[in-house]
Amino acid sequence: MKNLMACDLEVRMFVDSNNLGKRKLLYSGTTKQIYGAGKDTLIMHYPQKLQNDVWRNHSSSMIWKYLSGMGIKNHFIQKLNLREQLIKAAETYPVFAKIYNIVPREMHQRIGIEEGTYFDKPLIEWHFKSKELNDPIVSLEHIKHFNWLEKTQIEEIQYITSRANDILQAYFYCHKMRLGDISLEFGKIDNKIALIDEISPETCNFWSVDVMGQMQKDEVYSVMKNMAKS
Repeated sequence: MKNLMACDLEVRMFVDSNNLGKRKLLYSGTTKQIYGAGKDTLIMHYPQKLQNDVWRNHSSSMIWKYLSGMGIKNHFIQKLNLREQLIKAAETYPVFAKIYNIVPREMHQRIGIEEGTYFDKPLIEWHFKSKELNDPIVSLEHIKHFNWLEKTQIEEIQYITSRANDILQAYFYCHKMRLGDISLEFGKIDNKIALIDEISPETCNFWSVDVMGQMQKDEVYSVMKNMAKS
């Protein structure tokens, strides 16, 4: 009975989420929309037009809950329905971090290191957030010179990035996937640095444990679906 009630609630909330006209749209991008929800809270909506939209929302929610349980502060509050999450509002930073455990094809094409090479120590790259400029790589000197982050903020973000990477590597390895790289965005919530935005197969690259090679998105989502059942 409890499962039936939960399912009924999910369906009713999903129906309600279709009536988006009554909400205040704060941001509309190609992959997600942000609506006002109340004091210091927002609703992240994954449009139905996206491929794997439902599983993108579910996998992201699953990862956020796991990180929360491991003590990593983030903006996630709860999954509302098939395509939406309730999240905390955050003051965003103009840069994000991308951490690599394995050399992907795009890095091989940039600097010539053989694709599939394992790093002895994970490599962190910084990117300036700009869709128009395709999120260009920037150096720590850029970040300091333009005052995008303070020294203590850089150090804390580097620590959280490394910690989240370690946690998620172990988490996914249990499900036969190696975390190749992951993009992590940060913001300030209650005057503390926290992970924000999205963590899903769209922001990560995975390599198979059993067969050496980068996994396709559909393969990753298939594993995520099995994870949800376990």
